[in-house]
Amino acid sequence: MPFGTSGVGKENGSQSLGNWLETKTDLLLPARMDVPLLQAHFSPLLGVIPDPSINALLPSPIPTLSALLAPFAADLTKIPLRTSQLETHSAAHFSLRVREVEELGSEDEALADVVQRLGEGAELGGPGTPEEVDLRRRESRERVNVPHSLPWYDAFATRLLEHRTLNHYSTFEHPLTFILATSTASPDPVASLTALASRANLPAPYASRQYMDASPASVLRYFVLVHDAQSGPVDQARLLLEQVKKAHGVHCALIVLNSPSTPSPEAIELFPPSEDCAPAPALSEDDLTELRAFVRELVVQSLLPWMERCVGQWNEQLAASRKGITNRLFGGLGRRYFGGGSSSPSPARPASPGPQGSTSWNPVKGFYPSAAPEALARRLADFAFILRDYRLAASTYDQLRRDTAQERGAWRYVASATEMLGLSHLLSLASPSSAIASTGAFLEQACATWLAYAPTPEPAEVLRATVLYFEAWKARGVVLGVPAALVCGAGQSVDVSAAILLEQAALAYLRLPRQSLRKAAFFLVQAGVRYELGAKDALALRAFRQASSAYVNDSDSDSGNAVQWSRSRALVEHALGRLAEDRVEAALRLTGLLRPPVDGEAQGALVEEWQSAIETLAAAEPTIRTDPPPEFALPCKLIDLRATSIRITAHTSSGSSISAESSSAWGALEERCLQAGFAPEEGRKRPLALGEKRGEIVAEVGEIFYVGLRARNPLNASIVLANLTVEVVETERVGAEAEGEKGKGVEGVEVDVVPEVHLGPLEDVPISLSIRSSRAVRLTLTHASFKFHDLLHVREPLARKGRRLQSTKAQRLTPTYARDTSLDVLVAPPRPAIDVRLEDALPASVGLGEGVVRRVEVRNVGRVGVRDLRVLVAEEGFASFGGLEDVEDATALYAPTASTSTHSVAAPNDLRPPAPTPLILPGDGGVLAPGQSIHVPVLLRGDRLGAHSLHFFFIFQQEGVEEKYHVFRTAHELEVIPVVDVRLSARASSRKTGSYLLSLEVESLHLPHEVQIVQVSTISPLWTLRPLGGSPLRQLQSVPFQQVARTLFSLESQSTDADGVEPIRDLSFTVDKLRRLLNGQNIRGSVPDQAALTLSSLSNTSNTTDLSLSAHLHPLLSVRRVIRCSSLASIFSSIPASDAPHIFTLFEPSDVDVLVLWSIPAENRFGHAHISGMSLGARAAVWGQGGTGGEGEKAGVGTRALFEETAREKKAVLDQVLRSRLALEEDPIVLEPRVDAEVEHDFSEGPITLSVPLALRNLSLSHPADYVLELLTDDPPSPRLVSDPLPPPWTGPLTFRGTVPATGEVHLHPTVWVSRPGTYSIDQHGVQFG
Repeated sequence: MPFGTSGVGKENGSQSLGNWLETKTDLLLPARMDVPLLQAHFSPLLGVIPDPSINALLPSPIPTLSALLAPFAADLTKIPLRTSQLETHSAAHFSLRVREVEELGSEDEALADVVQRLGEGAELGGPGTPEEVDLRRRESRERVNVPHSLPWYDAFATRLLEHRTLNHYSTFEHPLTFILATSTASPDPVASLTALASRANLPAPYASRQYMDASPASVLRYFVLVHDAQSGPVDQARLLLEQVKKAHGVHCALIVLNSPSTPSPEAIELFPPSEDCAPAPALSEDDLTELRAFVRELVVQSLLPWMERCVGQWNEQLAASRKGITNRLFGGLGRRYFGGGSSSPSPARPASPGPQGSTSWNPVKGFYPSAAPEALARRLADFAFILRDYRLAASTYDQLRRDTAQERGAWRYVASATEMLGLSHLLSLASPSSAIASTGAFLEQACATWLAYAPTPEPAEVLRATVLYFEAWKARGVVLGVPAALVCGAGQSVDVSAAILLEQAALAYLRLPRQSLRKAAFFLVQAGVRYELGAKDALALRAFRQASSAYVNDSDSDSGNAVQWSRSRALVEHALGRLAEDRVEAALRLTGLLRPPVDGEAQGALVEEWQSAIETLAAAEPTIRTDPPPEFALPCKLIDLRATSIRITAHTSSGSSISAESSSAWGALEERCLQAGFAPEEGRKRPLALGEKRGEIVAEVGEIFYVGLRARNPLNASIVLANLTVEVVETERVGAEAEGEKGKGVEGVEVDVVPEVHLGPLEDVPISLSIRSSRAVRLTLTHASFKFHDLLHVREPLARKGRRLQSTKAQRLTPTYARDTSLDVLVAPPRPAIDVRLEDALPASVGLGEGVVRRVEVRNVGRVGVRDLRVLVAEEGFASFGGLEDVEDATALYAPTASTSTHSVAAPNDLRPPAPTPLILPGDGGVLAPGQSIHVPVLLRGDRLGAHSLHFFFIFQQEGVEEKYHVFRTAHELEVIPVVDVRLSARASSRKTGSYLLSLEVESLHLPHEVQIVQVSTISPLWTLRPLGGSPLRQLQSVPFQQVARTLFSLESQSTDADGVEPIRDLSFTVDKLRRLLNGQNIRGSVPDQAALTLSSLSNTSNTTDLSLSAHLHPLLSVRRVIRCSSLASIFSSIPASDAPHIFTLFEPSDVDVLVLWSIPAENRFGHAHISGMSLGARAAVWGQGGTGGEGEKAGVGTRALFEETAREKKAVLDQVLRSRLALEEDPIVLEPRVDAEVEHDFSEGPITLSVPLALRNLSLSHPADYVLELLTDDPPSPRLVSDPLPPPWTGPLTFRGTVPATGEVHLHPTVWVSRPGTYSIDQHGVQFG
């Protein structure tokens, strides 16, 4: 894997950090380039090799000469520096480090341990702590002001960069100078220094580290004499110094110490007392001046010039080693074409195993020896960096990382050189913008190397490199890309050190040109989590509190990831609740987190923490348990409002237990009952409404009723609801209850209390609470009350929205709702109540057309008597009451008891729905006493296939009370399955005018037994059923499964009166009412008169089932009414359904319904198929005849209307009338030739003249028809085939005129003159009628 291709620190998809910086970096160059913290980290190290005699001269308690010199080397000012290009500049700050050579590498602490220790030492506080950042989104473009860095980050970075480790891939911890020091009190100082110089050729730390070079070419020898002014004259010491210079060169110095008895104030400042309260060293002002001058002289006159010479020599030496053709080939130019890559930020790659790498690489120990060119290049680059010759340092680091990348194990060299290359560009004021923009790529490559190529990833090195770059970026004013680098530096660590970097990254997001508030909040959350894990509660609380301001407004979550947004806010609030020092704040924040989980997160720990917080708060403020402030309201509801209901146990006369789907059916039934059940002739006073007010729930005094609640646990943790109950108030006090009366209840009302309700995670449980009132009152359920975990009193309102109000403009513009009354209960004195159990008496399924007689029990369940009990069924044809008192079952109902096959009955001919059927009550007064019951017979019939819900509507009165009616509503589910399939077809009979042939086909769909057809009947104002010889039902006596049986019948027109009621003659009633409708006149003044109907039946036995009985006739007419209304609604859709019964009749003159009675003897089942809607005979248009309309002006459509909408409605009605059968004119004339099929004649005797008898039949039942018959000839002859019949050679008159009476015939006898044998076709004619 090549260096720098790891995914560490990526941002914006696959775009690398370096490329992102290169495209978006904004550079704000400061006036000076001074980074003291960073430059102090890379300051040169001075190694001290002292003579033992030195210790006697050091002022107490200073242990070593290095400790004495260190304070004076820490910060030198105005140090002149010169680059390899001979450019001189002055360093405002220059640092040195002084250390005993013998101590090198002896007690170096691992960088990871240092990071861990420094993170644990981070603390919040101090005068430099900035204010918390408010991340709430602002309406304006006002920026959030943030500091460059935080005090605890600065402290962490300072201490981190104070740590240095002696290693083989960097020479910053290798001493640049050996200070060889001895005392002038030594017997032979010159000899002592010579001995020290000999010892310096290979000090102990160097002996075990072959990558360190202690030769004079690599380390400057600086000889120092230390003289105590109290031990002798200074002049002698200076003479001794001259001797040392002659022996060892010019790099010599003399330090004179006066050794006063007390320390000077500056000495106390430079050497503050240690933890063991040791006093400051006794150094005078002169001593301090002497030491300060010594250090400056060492740096300016010896160290820096020597370093500059080394840089020049090593640079020439490395350049000379690359001048040969081989070196040039495999140098920078060669690598560009042979795998080395291009300049600057391209990643270096480690070489594959093999002999290609440098011969100086030690693969066993994993380093370059000090004599290797790579080691020399590293010393050169580090020297140039110390001398702040960043241009030379950058080029050398760049070359070095490419050279060392050839060795597979040299990844540390590559990582360190890449890291220093970017820093060199950042610290160089002469670096171009492109180089500065590429520094992020160098950091990314270095971090990827530390993490990907190390046997064990070294995140501490990544963090140290990130801190170095961040300090450099701060100095250069780079803002873009910095947050991503800090996040990369933090990595996946959960230590406090990572939290510090993440918090700094959050601030860096706020310093971007376009502040990213959400990213800042996100990384503040990440930092807070790590602070809390590291037990830094104060820092965690500060981070979470700042992040919480970004989650104030839910409306800001427009990122399309609202779930993740909610989860982040919950995490922040949870942490703030845990860490809050204030009891109220902790309880409030944890209470606000009791919301439904996101993605199924566990919430058990949250509930436990909430309990602990409330208990702690309640210990100080006990009222929080009983009367919590509104701020402590639970953020989610635990009682499901939609599932709250009231159940009356004794009865359902109020309809409260009826499903909402049936509400429209009940409303229609009540309206029908009011319209048809209180006719003036009945003598009953019509009430304004039936039963209680629509939707009103009524209970009796002393009666227990129940409130159904559903407790839902929205949390993914177990919860407990203690003392669960409901609060009730008198209805007139709703919305006006006083604050001090909450939960006090109503006098005389007992409400049940459930001690405890345990709910598992996300569980919902139904709960029933009983209520009983000892007095008449109107109650309203207002709240559900309980103690959450027996700690916090909660009152959840039960009020729901009522109906939407639309009466005023304000209500239409602003949604306004009426008060909901679904939770109102009227507790009233005892009232009548009945109970009807349909499911116990009626079957769940029947066959199509099957009739079932059952007896339904009606019981008085109230405490007062019931009178005037009536019933109405919404689904006409499925169930009927009345006329069944003497009928025990279906066998008796369908028994053949009639000796005659034809009956004439007078029946209503209007479409008005039937009135409620009265039920016979026991006793002389017709009163059903309390607790008494009756069994009412009902005929249940499967009228239509499928599943149906049958609605039964009972009305009744209380004994002794005339003004008010009560209702009972109940429903029954019925499924209708097929038994037989009946198909009919009719055609005019050719034998008899005014009769039709009826073809009947019956298919059995029932298993496993056969179906028998026992009777066929018709009901019609005109037509009578007749057999066609023999027994027409013989073929239908037994029909096996999926077999079809067929037979023929005859229908003859024969109308008779019934009890003085005449049959229907025409459609004048309908035409007149339509004309009045179109003219805008009243149509509700009258209904059609009764009509005489003929019921004719055919059976295999001598007797037939008498269908004229009310038990049969009323259901038959109901079925007819349903089918007729449905047909009219589809044809005349513009006429309201309420107007149809006042316009149209139940039967038209030529209508006929066919009934096919069947039985299944093996199962004792009976029924009949009802086929309705057949109309026989030729229809004549009745609309427009006799001045009854037909033209728009006559019908009122063309007249001027007051409203355009009214005119459009009339136009729609007229169009539908003109498209209906009322305006349909059918051809009534049928021509039937009645000639012999074959005539024999001897044409040798000549041609023959034949008479061709023709019959013209008028199929119209009420109108004569004028006709004109024209016989057509073949003139001129038309081409035909040989096999085609010949045209008739007519002779005599070819045109005939006349009139055919209604249902009559006319016979004509035209002649033909046939001159040759052949087949002649006589169908060439034309008939017109008028």
